[in-house]
Amino acid sequence: MEFHFPLLPRMFMAIAEEDRYPIIDIMRQTPEIPENCQWAIFLRNHDEMTLEMVTDRERDSMYRIYASEPRARINVGIRRRLAPLMENDRRRGELLTGLLMSMPGTPIVYYGDEIGMGDNIYLSDRDGVRTPMQWSIDRNGGFSRSDPARLFLPPIMDPVYGYQSVNVEAQGRSPGSLINWMRKLISVRQGYKSFGRGKLSFLQPTNRKVIAYTREHEGEVVLCVANLARSAQQVALDLSDFKGRVPIEMVGWSPFQTIGVDRYVITLPGHGFYWFLLSETAQAPSWGSELPEQLPELTTLVLSREGESTQFGGRALALAETDVFPAYLPQQRWFAEKTSKLERVTLVDTARFDYAGVPCFLSMIEATNRYFLPLAIAEETSAGDRPVSARSTLAKTRTGARSGFLVDAFGSDAFVLGILNDVRERKTTPSIRGGSFTATPTDALSALEPAKEPRVRRLDVEQSNTSVVIDESIVLKGYRKIHPGPQPELEVARFLATVGYENTPALYGYLEYAAPTGETTSLAIVQQFVESQGDGWAVTLAYLERFFDRHHDMTANQDLAPVDETAGTYHDIFIQRARTLGIRTAEMHRAFATSTGDPDFEPEPVTQADLDAWLAQARESAHTALDTLEREIERVPADIRAFAESLLASREALFARLTLPPVERLDVLKTRYHGDYHLGQVLVVADDFMIVDFEGEPGRPLPERRKKSSPLRDVAGMLRSINYAAVAAMRGATTDRAEDTSALEPSARDWERRSVDAYLGGYRETIAGTRSYPGDAEAATQLLDLFVLEKAFYEMSYELANRPAWVRIPLEGIRNIIGETQAEPAGAR
Repeated sequence: MEFHFPLLPRMFMAIAEEDRYPIIDIMRQTPEIPENCQWAIFLRNHDEMTLEMVTDRERDSMYRIYASEPRARINVGIRRRLAPLMENDRRRGELLTGLLMSMPGTPIVYYGDEIGMGDNIYLSDRDGVRTPMQWSIDRNGGFSRSDPARLFLPPIMDPVYGYQSVNVEAQGRSPGSLINWMRKLISVRQGYKSFGRGKLSFLQPTNRKVIAYTREHEGEVVLCVANLARSAQQVALDLSDFKGRVPIEMVGWSPFQTIGVDRYVITLPGHGFYWFLLSETAQAPSWGSELPEQLPELTTLVLSREGESTQFGGRALALAETDVFPAYLPQQRWFAEKTSKLERVTLVDTARFDYAGVPCFLSMIEATNRYFLPLAIAEETSAGDRPVSARSTLAKTRTGARSGFLVDAFGSDAFVLGILNDVRERKTTPSIRGGSFTATPTDALSALEPAKEPRVRRLDVEQSNTSVVIDESIVLKGYRKIHPGPQPELEVARFLATVGYENTPALYGYLEYAAPTGETTSLAIVQQFVESQGDGWAVTLAYLERFFDRHHDMTANQDLAPVDETAGTYHDIFIQRARTLGIRTAEMHRAFATSTGDPDFEPEPVTQADLDAWLAQARESAHTALDTLEREIERVPADIRAFAESLLASREALFARLTLPPVERLDVLKTRYHGDYHLGQVLVVADDFMIVDFEGEPGRPLPERRKKSSPLRDVAGMLRSINYAAVAAMRGATTDRAEDTSALEPSARDWERRSVDAYLGGYRETIAGTRSYPGDAEAATQLLDLFVLEKAFYEMSYELANRPAWVRIPLEGIRNIIGETQAEPAGAR
C-alpha cells in the first residue's frame, strides 16, 4: 500500500516562513503507520508539487512564494523542479533533502534533482519538468545522439541550468558537488534502520526556527536538527533522556560533547541541518573535556591570625582533613583512589608563603598515596564572586571580618608567578614539620628576561598532573601523585641538558621537598613551552582522516584520479616525517648511551640475567593477556575471532616463539630510555619533533620506571603506536559507524608499512655504531620483535578490560608479527 504523504508542501511553507510548526502540525494530524504499509515520500510528488492537501490560505502563500510566474502553476499545484523552486540556493535544497531523508518511510528523489537540474515552464502541461536528463556536455546533454529537432522535448539550454553547466559528468569529477553530497547522504541513511523504520518523536525547543526530532529503533537513536531560517541559529534541546551519550555527526563522523542533564546547546548555520547518532560507546573529543561533577555545598573554615599572617591549622585543619579534603579529592582527575571511600586525609607537611598579598601553602597530603596539593586563600570580591573557578575551590574561609575561599593554588595566578619567582631566586623555605621546600633554577632560566606583566594560561586538558603556561614560553608542571626519591622526568631532563640533546624542551628549574630525614620528593618542574601543531597522535589521525576521505571520494567516483596513482605522492610528506622521527629517536638513545659518570645513567653491559628477566616479563604479559582473552572471547569482533581462537589453541607454540639470542651474540649495553614512548609523546614542530614527558608509564612503580633496559623498548612502543593510528583512523575508532571500511584496509596497511620502514630506516642509520644497539641485524630484529609482542599483549589485556571494540588493534598487530599459520595449533591442517 502506498501513501502520498502531505508533509513536503508543509516543509516548503516552513522554510518560507522560517517556522517549524507547519511540519509538526501535519505530523500530529497523521495517524500511526500500520506495520504492513509502505510510505513513499516524494519531494514534489513526481512532476508536480500538488497542493490539494493544504488549505486555501497555504496554497495562496505557496503560489506567491514559489510560483509568482503564472506559467509555473498547474491544476492545484506547481510544475517546477526543486532547484528553481529554491531559487538555485543549494543550502535550501540540501536542507529539504535532509528533512526528506530523515522522515519515516521511503524517500524518492525525482530524476535531475540530484544534480540541481532546472526546468522549462514554457513547455505545455507537465512537460516543463520532463526534459532530457543532462548526462554530459555532449550533444543533447548526452541523453540522445539524435538531431536536437527530433527530440520529443528539448534539453535545458539556458546559462544557469543548461546541460553545458549542469551535468552528471562534470559533477562526478568534483568531490564537493551536489551529486557527491547526495551519494554521501544516501550512504549514511542506508546504514541505519532508524531512518526508515524508527519511531519519530519531536522535541520542543523554544527557538521556533529550529526543528528537532529523534528516530529510534531497537536501541539505536538518531537526533535530527534543522535550521529553517536563512540566518545562523542557536538552539537548546532537552536531551536528558540520553544523558551520558555522545552525539556523533553522521556525515563527517565528528564526535560532539557528552550529553548531560542541562539543555544541550547546538549552533546551526543558515538552512543547516545535522544528523547525530547518540552513541553509548563513542568517546567525546578530548579538547572539550567535561568539568568535574558539581561540588557539594562548601564548608566554612574559620582561620586564625598571628600578627599579619593568616594561619591554616588547629580546628580549621582538623575539619579540612575530615570533611573538606575527602569531598574535594574524588572530583579531581589526577586523584587515583576515586573508588575508595575517604574517611580522613592527612596533611603531611606544609609551608606558608605570601605571593602578591595572597596567602599560599605548599602542602602535601596523604590518602593511601601521597599528593601535592598547594593551597591559597583568595579573598571574596565585592560582588561576591569566586576569584577562581569552582572546580579549584575547596571551602569557604572566614578570618575575622574577612571572608574568602580556600582554593587549589594552581588556580591562582599569584601562586604560579610566585613559584616561578622563587625558582629564579633559588629560594628555600622551612616547613612546619622540620622539612624544607627548595626551588632551583638552571642556567637556561637565568638567560630569560622576566616579563613585566606576565600572562598565565591553564591548559584545557587536565591529566595526571597540572600544567600552567606562563607568557607562552614557560610551562610549570605540578606533579600531583608524588613519591619520595628521584622523579624520572626531572632527572632525565637534567641529563639530556648535560649531554646536549636539543629535541626536548629546555629545563628551567624545579621545586623539591626535603623531609627531616633528608629524603627528597619532586613537586614541580619548570620547562620551556613549545609551540607546536599538536602531538604526533593528533596530527597523524588528522592526516589519515583526510587521506581516507579522499580515498573514499576517489573510490566512489571513478572519474576522479585513481587511488593507486595518488596514494604514494600523498604519503610522501608524512613518510619523510616518519624518517625524521626515527632519527630523533636514535639521537635520544645515543644521548642516553653517553658516559658521564652519573651512576643513574651510566650504560651497563647486558647480562644473561637481564635477558632472562626480559624474556620472563614478555611471557608473563602473554600469559596474562591470553587468560583474559579466554575469559572474554565473546567480546572479540567476529571477523577476527577465528584468529583469537587459534591464538588460544597454540599457546605452547607461541611461548616457544618468545626467545632471545644468547648474550654473547647480542653484546650490547643497557641504558635509560623514555619508557612510555608513543605518538602522543612527541610534539610536531614544523617538520621536526620535540620529545616530551619522560615520566615513564604512570601505572608502574617508580623504581621500575628508572631501570635501565634496551632502548628498543621505545622503538617497539612507537611501532605499536603507528599501528594503532592506522587502524583507529581506518575504522573511525568506534564500532558505531555503519560505513564499511574494509576497502580502506589496503591503503592503511600500505601507509603503515611505509611509515614503519621510514621510521626504522632513519633510526638504524643514526643509531649504527652505538653500543646500546645490537651490531647483529638478525639479533636486533629478534629483540625488537620480543618487545613489540610484549607491548601488544599488554595492550590486549588493557583493551579487553576497558575498550573491547579496540582489541582488534593489538590482535592484528600480533597476527602481523607471528603470521596466520604460526597461530594454528599442530594438526590444525
